[in-house]
This record gives sequence, structure tokens and C-alpha cells, in this order.
Amino acid sequence: MRRDGAFEGWEAGQDLLDFARAHDLPLSAPQLSRLHRADLIAKPRVRHLGRGRGTESLYPPGTKDRLLRVQEVRRLDHRFDDIAWRLWWEDGGPLPVRVRKRLIAVSEQWERERRELADVLAREDSADPDAIAAMDETYRSAEQDRAPSNLGRMRRNVGPSRFATVVRVFAEVATGRFCGYLDENVEDDHSRGAVTERALGVDRARADHFADGEPWFEGSSEIDLMRLSDALGKRALTPLATAADTDLDRVRSELRSLWRVIETAASLFERLFGPAAFGFGTVASVFRSQPAQGQALLLLMWLALRGDADLRDGMEALIAELPAVIASSEMFEVINDLREQVPAFAAVMNEERLAAALLDGAQRDALIAEISQLGQAHASEFERFATRHPELDELTAIIEAA
Repeated sequence: MRRDGAFEGWEAGQDLLDFARAHDLPLSAPQLSRLHRADLIAKPRVRHLGRGRGTESLYPPGTKDRLLRVQEVRRLDHRFDDIAWRLWWEDGGPLPVRVRKRLIAVSEQWERERRELADVLAREDSADPDAIAAMDETYRSAEQDRAPSNLGRMRRNVGPSRFATVVRVFAEVATGRFCGYLDENVEDDHSRGAVTERALGVDRARADHFADGEPWFEGSSEIDLMRLSDALGKRALTPLATAADTDLDRVRSELRSLWRVIETAASLFERLFGPAAFGFGTVASVFRSQPAQGQALLLLMWLALRGDADLRDGMEALIAELPAVIASSEMFEVINDLREQVPAFAAVMNEERLAAALLDGAQRDALIAEISQLGQAHASEFERFATRHPELDELTAIIEAA
């Protein structure tokens, strides 16, 4: 087939169909056309082949790889809107039209529901009986009805009878009405502040810490919630849905990095210390298993929160921990392999001992001493394992120093 310089590397429609057939992808010519009309693959350009020879559709370089990604996602999602969202959410790049429409629709729904909630709260404060009844039903539902996994985790943290307090605080934050815990003492176990912190896992974040370290949260949840109230409850999200493609793609990347830090850390902490440790399990429940609509809303909220310098700096500091968190998680898997391949390490480097060493300096020193002794006693086995796992350099140094 004749090619010219202007279309060097471009892929003919028939070539794509042959490629799909070779990879067992159910794709016909009409289906290929529907994919580019749906903005799931790049639109082709039509090239005239010369007098009497007709035309051909040529797709940009990389379309074959894109077809494979589309097919991979179609196994999970079937609607074009959901496929487009997942492809952009996972791979980034310029926003497809369907993704932009979803962001706008989600922002408009948020604005509408926020206005309605703000109106009910204002009327409830004015002793309007209809508003009081509406909020009472909201509180009853929050306490008794089946809750999404993220809210369910928070409700379990405080118990159903106190969850209405948390719902009220969240409602005030969402509508820009949160002015603090008011005249209540956060140290009072029944105060709004104490109940809210327990629901969010902040009580554990204040208490849990590694050996020779400080708790990872020592700030004021009240101040942070007031900042959230200003950033989210008093700012329209709809204009953010029309931000430039590059801005939204950057925020998408940041949010996914934050997501990975929290989920990786939460998984590791849960394995070592239990589901509530350090408060990460509760935080992770907010992100875990979010549907596309929830992902879109969190992305817009993230973009809004970046306007607060303190919140932005805190988020960026957490994102910066991603390499260390991933390395720790990967090291834990290597330790699992070490316990299997050099059984002498299994009893010493079990999860209970590792957890104790992280939390207590004396336990840490005792574990290091035992690892060193084992490394010397089983030097040949350990060296063979370490050769296959250069990431064990730190552990190797401990053993060699013995």
C-alpha cells in the first residue's frame, strides 16, 4: 500500500481490523468507526489514493496499542462514558469530550445538592418544623441504614448512636457553615470534636507513632475542617470543571499519587498493626472502591483544595512520601520471600516481631541483633538470596557489621 511522508507511521483502518483479529478482539469496521466517534481512539484522516483508486482511512501512530487498552477496559466497563473516564483516569492526557461532560455534570450536581442542604440547615437553625423533620430523617438514616463503605468505617469507629454528630459536622463543612467545634472541649469523649476525630481516625493518628518518632498528626482537626469548609463549602466547583486539560491532568496525577500513598500505607499498617492503626485505615476507606462519579468529585475537590497554601503543602508533603512507602511495601514482600527461602529467618522476622521493632526501640535493637546472628549462621543461604534481591542492602549491612 502506497505511503507518503505526511502519513509516515500512520495505520490504515484495514490494518487495525487485521490487528484486532490477530489478537482475538471482536472488532468490525462499523465498530471501529463507533470507537473513534466516541472519542475512545483518535479520529482518522482520509487520504485519496489517486484517480479511480478511492480513499483510505489512516489512524495516527499508536492506535493499535490504544485499541488494546480500550479492549482491556471494556472487560470492566461497557458504557462509552465509563470507558472514556477509566482510560483518562488511569492513563491521563488531553480530556476526551465525555470526560469533560462528566466533570461538569458532577460539579453541577454537587452545587445543586449543596444549595439544597444549606437551605435545610439554615431553616433547621431557625426552628422550621419541616427542616427539622428532614434533618432528623437524615440523622436517623445515617445511624441505622446501610452505609457506603467509607461512611460505614467511620460509623463503626464511633458507634451508630453518635454518628449523627459526625454527619452534622460534615454537612456544615460541605456548605461552608463550619465555624469550629464551638464551645466544646475535644478532650470530652462526648463532644463534637472528640466524636468527629474518632470517626476520622484522628484519635489514633494523634497517639500512634514509630520508635523514637512523633505521632503523624499533631495539628488541629478543627482548623483543618474550617479550611476545608472555606475551600469546598464556599467555592463553586463548576468553573473548575472547565479548567485547562493540562491543569486537570496534573491534578489527576497528584490525586492518584496521594491515593497510592494512603492505600499502600494503610494496607501495610493493617497487616502489621491492625485496621485502625495510625488512622490510615479510615482515610483509605474514603478512596477505596470509589466509583467514577466519586473519582470525578474528588478530583474537583482536590483542585479546589490546592488553593489553600497550607492544605496544598500538606498534601504535597504526603505525596512526596510515595517512593518511601512503595519501597517499604516492596521490602515487606521481599522479607516474606526471605522467610520462605531461608526458613531460619521465619521465626525471627515474623509480623509480630517486625511490628514490635517498629514501635519500640529496645525491640528493634533486639531484632537487629538476632538478624545479624542468623545472617552469620546461614551466610551462604542469605548471600544467595541477597544476590537476587539487591534491595536488601540495608539488611545485608546489618549482618556484615556483626
